[in-house]
Order: sequence, then structure tokens, then C-alpha cells
Amino acid sequence: MIGYVTFGTNDMARACAFYDALLATLGAGRFMEAETYVAWAVSPTQPALCVFKPHDQKPCDSEQPLSKPGQERANQLAAQLLAERGAGNNRAKPDRRG
Repeated sequence: MIGYVTFGTNDMARACAFYDALLATLGAGRFMEAETYVAWAVSPTQPALCVFKPHDQKPCDSEQPLSKPGQERANQLAAQLLAERGAGNNRAKPDRRG
């Protein structure tokens, strides 16, 4: 079972603004937050996406973890998701099974 996926960032404010907007289209919101991390999920019982500042307080090794084709594909998928979901329309409903 996957509990969460973690991404590192050197710019927490920028990363949070991006994931707030993107994950809201899926019905996910922040459910855990501290100075060094933020976690989003549809519900606390579902897998989460987390963004962390590096534990060692050093800059992330790479601001460009994907190859250029990978970045382009990720941008295409994000645009497709946003277009299909609309700005918050048809949000996924939290799973209430617990």
C-alpha cells in the first residue's frame, strides 16, 4: 500500500502554489503542514503527495529532474488534466469507506 509520494523543493512557496492549484482539480487539499513540508490528499486515509524542504538543508540536487521530453510530457498531462477537470468542476469525491 502506498502511503505517500515525496518530492523535494528549494522553493516551498512556489511548489505549494503549484500543487494547491493542480491537486484541487482532483478534490485534494492540504491535510498536514509544517515549516518543512506540506502534504495533500483527497482524505487522510488515502495516499498523499508531500513536498519537503531537503532534510540536510542543502539545495535539491536538481531543479530539472526530468529530461526535456519528460518535462514536455508532464506539462501536456497537466494541461490535459486541467482541461478535462476544469477549474474545480467535477471534483473527485473523498472516499468515505475509511
